[in-house]
This record gives sequence, C-alpha cells and structure tokens, in this order.
Amino acid sequence: MTNTTIADEIKSQHRGGWFLGISLILHIIVLGGVWHFDFLGITKLDTEPQQEQPQREIAIKKLKEEKAAQQKQKLPQEHAEKLVKEEEQRAAREMIQKVKMLEEQNQQLEEVRELKLEEVRDVPREAVMDRIKDKAKELEDRTRQIAKQLPTDKLKELQSKANAVHNAAKRLKPEEDPKSKESDEKLQKALDEFEALSDEMTKEKELQWAEKKFAQELNKKVEEIQEMAKGLEDPMQRPNVAQAQQMLEQTPPQTQQTDPSELQQMTPDELYDKAKALEEKADQTFTDIKAAELALMQNTTLDQAKENISHTPPDRPQMGQELAKQKSELQTREDLNKFRDQLDKTAKEVDAMEVATADKVKQAQGMAQMSKAMAGNKQSPQQQYRARAMMQKFSSGRQANVDMSQLMRQMSMPLSMSMSQSGVGKGIGEHRKTDGGTGGYDDPDDVAPTNIKGINIPSGKVMAQALPGQKFSKDSARHGWLYLDTWYIIGPWENHGKLDHREIFPPELSIDFDAKYQGKNNPRGKDKGKPMELRWQFTQSGRIQVVPPNEMSNSVYYAYTEIHFEQNTDMLLAVASDDSSKLWINDIVVWDDKTHSDWRIGEGSRKVFFKKGYNRLLLRLENRGSETEFSVLICPPTFK
Repeated sequence: MTNTTIADEIKSQHRGGWFLGISLILHIIVLGGVWHFDFLGITKLDTEPQQEQPQREIAIKKLKEEKAAQQKQKLPQEHAEKLVKEEEQRAAREMIQKVKMLEEQNQQLEEVRELKLEEVRDVPREAVMDRIKDKAKELEDRTRQIAKQLPTDKLKELQSKANAVHNAAKRLKPEEDPKSKESDEKLQKALDEFEALSDEMTKEKELQWAEKKFAQELNKKVEEIQEMAKGLEDPMQRPNVAQAQQMLEQTPPQTQQTDPSELQQMTPDELYDKAKALEEKADQTFTDIKAAELALMQNTTLDQAKENISHTPPDRPQMGQELAKQKSELQTREDLNKFRDQLDKTAKEVDAMEVATADKVKQAQGMAQMSKAMAGNKQSPQQQYRARAMMQKFSSGRQANVDMSQLMRQMSMPLSMSMSQSGVGKGIGEHRKTDGGTGGYDDPDDVAPTNIKGINIPSGKVMAQALPGQKFSKDSARHGWLYLDTWYIIGPWENHGKLDHREIFPPELSIDFDAKYQGKNNPRGKDKGKPMELRWQFTQSGRIQVVPPNEMSNSVYYAYTEIHFEQNTDMLLAVASDDSSKLWINDIVVWDDKTHSDWRIGEGSRKVFFKKGYNRLLLRLENRGSETEFSVLICPPTFK
C-alpha cells in the first residue's frame, strides 16, 4: 500500500475530475457539431445523393423506356381505326368551314371578274382617242430625235408629217360630237401621208442606209396608230373588246356550294386537296380581275396588262398526299401522334388559304365599288372612263397639291348607299358640307379631283416637331403633321433601272405575310446569281424617313401598314421618296411619282379621305441609285 497523505488523494481526485470534465465537454462539442451539420442538411447533401440519385436516374430511365415501348407497341387494328377516325373528325370540322368560305370567296371573285371584263369590253371611243394621242405624241418625239441626229431633207419632211399626225390626233372629237367623223378623216389623211413618205424612203436607192432604217422604225409606229384608228368607228375593232369577250366566253364553270352531306363524308386529305384547288382557282380569277383593272386604269390592252403582272401562283405543300401516306402506314401510338401533328398542320394550312383568298376578295370588291356605284346610277361608259382618267391624271406626282377626297369618298361608299341616296337634292353639294358624310354619285365631273392651294409643309418645323402615329381621333392631343413609322416591308425585286411602275409584283396582287417570293438575284456571296428569298419584315423606323431592309440599286420594294380613324375623316397627305413611289389608300391610287429624285419632304401633297375604322396603305418604292428611303405624313386639313 502506497503511503499517501490525504492531501495527495484530494489532488489526485481533482485531476481526474478535470479530465472527466474536459472529456465530457469534447464529446458534447463533437455531438453538437454532428447535430448542427445534420440540421443544416450537410450530411444529407454529402451522403444521401450518392445513394439515392442513381436510383432516381434508373427509375426515370426505366419509365422512359416503358413509355417508348408503349409508343412503339402495335395498336389493335380496330382501336387504331377508331382513334384515327376521332382525330379526323376533330380536324375536319374546322376544315369544312374553311372550304365553305373558300367556295363563297370564289363566287364573289367570279362576280367581280365578270363585271370588270364587261367594263373592258365596253371601252368607249374616248379611250381609243387617248391611246391614239399618246402614240402620236411618241411618234412626233421620236421623229424629232431622229431628225436632230440625222438632219437630212427627207427626215425633216418626215418630222413635219409626224407633227401633222399628232395635231390631227389632238383634234379628235367624242362620239356624240357631229364633227367626230370629219376629225377621223383628217387623222386618216395625215397617217396615210406619213406612211406614203416613209414607204418611199425605204425604197429610194439614193438614200443613206441610216435614213431607210429610221423610216422603217417610224413606219411601224404609224401602223400601230392605224390599227388603233380602226376602233374609232367600229367597237369590234378595238383590241380589248375582242380580248374581253373571249375571256368571258372562256370563263371556267362557276363555283358551286358543295352539298354539306358530301363535305361531311370527305377525309381531311380530301378536304385539303379541295381547298388547294379552290385557292388556285381564286388566284387565277383574281389575276384576271387585276389585269382588267390595269387595262382600265392605264388605258392599255388586256394582253399588255397581263404581261406586266409578275404573277406567283400559290405554292402549297402536298399535305393531302402526306396525310394519306401516314394514315396508310399508321400502326403504333407514335405513328398516331405524328398523324395528329400532321392533321393540325394541314388544318392551319387550309386556314392560311382562306385568309389569303379573303384578302383578294377584299381588294377585288374595292376595285369593283366605284364601277357598281356608277352602273347603279346608270352612268355611261364615257362617264366611267372619265372618272378613271381623272384619278390617273391627278394621282400623278406631277400634280403637286390635289384634293382627291370627294372621289375617294364616292369610291368607298357602299353600293346600296350610293343608289339609295342618288338623285336631286342628294348630290355632291350636300356631301361636301359634311366631314366624312355621304352622298349620291352623279357625274364624274362633279367629284373630280381639283388642284388646291395654300398647303404649306415647312420642312424644318415638320422635321423637328412631327410625331409618329397609327391611330387617330378627333380629340387626340397630337396636332400638326404626324408620320407613319411602322410598316411591313418586302423586297428587293429587279427593276432594271426603270422607274415606270409597269411591272406588277406579287404584293400588288395580294398581301400575304406568310408567303415567300423569289426576288432579284443575289449580287454577291455563295448564292451569287441565284434569286433572293423574300419575306415580309416588320420595320419601325423611329424617324420620318423609312429605309427598307437590304436596300440595293435598281430595286423595287413594297411597304404595307394600316391606320385607324374613329370616324370618316379628310386629311392632308404628304409622300416623299428617293427615287420614285406609288401609294394606294384602300386600293385607290392617290400618289404616282415616276421621277428620279432625292428625298424631299415637300415633294407634293394630297387631300384624301380615310373611312371609319382601319385603312390599308400600300407603298411601292423604286430605287435607281444606291440609297433609297420614303416617308408618309398626314395632317388635319385645318392645320397647315
């Protein structure tokens, strides 16, 4: 036994107590730390994912494999047929409605086609007179150029004969004039004398080769005038009469409404093919309408108008064939899902056909509106021709300030209103007293566009203060000139450096934002020499001048927008462009400038009419040089 004192024992126990205390504290700290980390989720993040994540991935993968196996599992034939039938019925319900609408739209277009071709066929003597005047002016100008280039005695004599032809053409009389026959005889005499001299020159051996060549060239122009002159007395000798009559006689069978029970029996692929055929027929009918309208407005022949139309038929995919193929090969749920997606795409394509055709109907009815109004009021072909000639004349950019609002209002007025409100006391006098009022259509001379004075467009002030706008109301806080900055633009097409607006590109036929077109050839890059693919592009300029995307030299662009008015409104309009431009408001040409010029805000102005609601604006922009831009501004007539 160790000999220790009480003090030593006490000290030993004290040291052991400290050791036990320290040990206990360390255990508490370790256990507390473990509890704390577990409370924060650290142990779960550190340990559980390593154990559970692979299990979840395995489960998800297994589910996907089971689902894929189910999708590829062959369906019982009866069950597959039932599912296909249900899907087809679902898609067919909407497609049937669109096919009915396409049939109605075809009937509306066919009605307008007949109306416009009858107008062309009934072209009056005045139209022939104007063509002869234009051709005689061309003959005189060309003869003067030649005589200046080669001033021989014979060519100077020929120039004198050309002057006589032009003077005789200018003195032609209307059909109702008692001296009309006498004026025709004088023209024929001048033509015969010119033709005799040019024939003599081509046969004379002593003349230079150049003189004979020029004489032959000029003689061809005289022959064209001779051919036109045959139609002065005999309507059947007028080119448009025979062409329009032939087109009327060769009219395709009128579209009939398909029996509803027959449509119910048709499958979606059959409905698609029927809709496709209806759209193609509507497109051809509309092209005939547009050609007739051009022939009337430009006073040209139907054949020439057709040549100027750059027509792009609708290019729809063969979805009917694809549907039929998928249906015949359908065996699994995967096939069923693909078939369902194809059905939805097919229904959307039919909807796009109906929308595109509806736009053509709207344009065609706009073209026919004035014709119907005048026909309903028993206007003669001469009066109808004068009205169009006025529009053509006053839309020209050479006319600086023109009031076109009255005639535009008449052309925008519904036929029923025009007929019911025509007559004494309901004419244009009353109409002019109201802002956007209504009135009957009398003689074109009563609503003729007139030159107006006092329109001032201070370029500096307008450039600094003009604001953008697309919706307009009488109580709007915005006053003064407003510019249109939001457009859909497409282009370029090739114009070969010409600014004559003669070749007609697809946007002038219809506005289809989903369509794709082939434009001018790529000038550079890997696709050099290949046509550019064109689509409409949304453009917001943020300033008065609008620059088309992808601007190029010798190009044509189109810009489309819509503006809204709370009520029928007359407005001042200012159009400017680099180089030339043409503007339609609700399918009526209000601006047609063919000059090669830089952009200038005050190029010219119009007083125009906007109907209540949305109004369609289409602008054609022609560029010859490297840069191009345009602007369209409007302003209330009371603010100048």
